[in-house]
Amino acid sequence: MTIKMSGAEFNAFYSDPAMWPEGVYHDDQIITINGVIVDGDCTPNDNDLVSITVVLLVECDMAKVDCVKDAVKVAGGRLKC
Repeated sequence: MTIKMSGAEFNAFYSDPAMWPEGVYHDDQIITINGVIVDGDCTPNDNDLVSITVVLLVECDMAKVDCVKDAVKVAGGRLKC
């Protein structure tokens, strides 16, 4: 089942105690923002926008590995390798 909503609506839903009484939970969710699958926290920031972390799988030529790693670090990314 797919539901489309804004970040504000998403946060209102998850923050609404009427929707989540004791013992109520759900299994699995896939969150996409502008077509990108999001893996991480979705929380409102001071501007009521959604702050996200995206996990990428990157392929590159073996000779360019260090350049790609450096580019990720310069852009503020973290490497898990």
